[in-house]
Amino acid sequence: MGSILKEKTPGTCVLAYGYEAVARGALEADVKVVSGFPGTPSSGCTQALAAVAKDENIHVEWATNERVALEVAWGAAMNGQRAMCTMNHLGMNVVIDSLKYCNNYGVTGGMVIFVGDDVGANTSAIESDSRVLASAADVPVLCPATPDEARQMTAYAFELSEMLGCPVVVRSVCQLMMTQSAVPVGERRHIPHESGFKPNPRRVVMFEPGTMSAVTIHRFLHRNLEKCHSLLAEKRFDYVDAADGRIGLICCGVTYALTKAALRRMGVKAPILKLSCVNPLNEELVAAFAEKLDALLVLEEGEAFVEERVAALLQRRGMMQKVFGRIHKEIPYGGELFVGDLERVLRRVLLGEDYDPAGEAMKPYLPERNLTLCAGCGHMGVFYAIRKVMADYNGGQYTAFADAGCSFMGILTPAKSINSATNMGGCISFASGVADTSDPGIPTIALCGDGGFLHGGISGLANAVFNEANLVVILLDNAALCNTGVQPTGCTGTNATGAAVPKVDLEALCRSVGVPYVDTVDPLKLEDTKEALRKALDAPKPAVIVARQPCVITRLKDERKAGVAPKTAVVDPVRCQQCGDCGELYCAAILRSSQEKTTIRPDLCSACGMCVEACKNGAISVVEVSK
Repeated sequence: MGSILKEKTPGTCVLAYGYEAVARGALEADVKVVSGFPGTPSSGCTQALAAVAKDENIHVEWATNERVALEVAWGAAMNGQRAMCTMNHLGMNVVIDSLKYCNNYGVTGGMVIFVGDDVGANTSAIESDSRVLASAADVPVLCPATPDEARQMTAYAFELSEMLGCPVVVRSVCQLMMTQSAVPVGERRHIPHESGFKPNPRRVVMFEPGTMSAVTIHRFLHRNLEKCHSLLAEKRFDYVDAADGRIGLICCGVTYALTKAALRRMGVKAPILKLSCVNPLNEELVAAFAEKLDALLVLEEGEAFVEERVAALLQRRGMMQKVFGRIHKEIPYGGELFVGDLERVLRRVLLGEDYDPAGEAMKPYLPERNLTLCAGCGHMGVFYAIRKVMADYNGGQYTAFADAGCSFMGILTPAKSINSATNMGGCISFASGVADTSDPGIPTIALCGDGGFLHGGISGLANAVFNEANLVVILLDNAALCNTGVQPTGCTGTNATGAAVPKVDLEALCRSVGVPYVDTVDPLKLEDTKEALRKALDAPKPAVIVARQPCVITRLKDERKAGVAPKTAVVDPVRCQQCGDCGELYCAAILRSSQEKTTIRPDLCSACGMCVEACKNGAISVVEVSK
């Protein structure tokens, strides 16, 4: 990773992922501050820049949440420097308040917001289209079609931001960010910006003489978008591929390249309007394209965002061309558009053919399987303790909720320790609402990771204290954002560039907001974890347990670096009574069947020791792996 960031010769082609191309574009624009929050498919951009941060003398950080990331970048941009913040589509929902303030107040240095939308929810709980929210905030939105265009657009977005005095969103999707192609690098520029905060008093919404009203600023932002339209038209990111045909294709961002591939497979040509600037929309170009056609097919990943705008434009101008797409059900809502999907739609619309590129009989058989925790994950010990303790407590009645981290896997079969999961850091507030409306004798538990807690859970905990919620909170402190790629949190002890930094003291933080009972436990120690939960259930509420154990991936890496000999758990077949106690951990490394003795896969086992403690027959032990 990162060779494109180190290339010095302009014009040289380097094989790179889409997110690396975005990072290269930021470097070429002389970005000075990068702040982000992990989330597919945007994380790689920040990680690529972090890898070269020291050499390039730029500040790169993982923020505690997306709102903080945006505000850090905004502050740097108001201090005269070029800044970028990164997030995925879920983060765009988090930052909307700050984004509106940022756009209203303006920036002096260039500010780019790079958003990666996880269309298809490959690793996310929901789908969401960032173009909708960014446009609602009256912010320009650029959607690159190729990795090279992602590089060019990102670099230009900083310049555009400075000309307009507002943030600019560059939005992309998984298919573009996760693809590799040869990307020609551009020239590295040095922008001589002096640091120095220059306030913009007329655009501060205050009740002071000489300041602009909120209504005046809102009107200004729309005039700014008109100016943006003129500037973008000069760059020709949007253009027409002319061809014969009465049905035209409007391709937005990555669907342009995918549609061209589908048409090549079909051996067909069609007129195409490539749109990469979606807010503001180039209405003159759209109208001129539509004028000579009978119908338009809009191909875009996400919502029917451009389709709705095109249909409204044609109606306003009295142009009665039919518009195909998601609204008229030619394309289903939700999910990614792959080449095969586009070919199916194009054959139906352009050729009137029913086409299935695979056919039901040719689809490979894929057995259904649930996500699972890594073998030896500390969360496994917490789930085990909850099942065991709550089975004997109050007749087994309880409710438990997680947030968007790895802890959500406690919902799934076979663990089934928790009832539901919420947004990042939201489980404490959510569980408080459940506790407020439940029988006081039925315990309510919230499981929140350290990343989720710092992201937003701390405010939920303060609210639980303030309103005396009858709640047990378990903070799963594995010192990383594991579900997004093991990025550091405030509890890790290192930052985005690997520098050592102080750790957040979760116990002290909880006590500082008034939590009356705080305990700490190692979740790999099963009996200790069970006892900690029993005490918390009977303690003053809200009660907090900090279950602290590093992510197993991190632990194994650290052990390898330290030269610790690899170990695995093994089963003594003579002592094994097939009682099933170890199986109740639901560890991926433990193999059990009714016909054979239990075995443990050494390639999966992390020698955490939980199965050793769970086995009452002394049949399991941890040994060094023989070379």
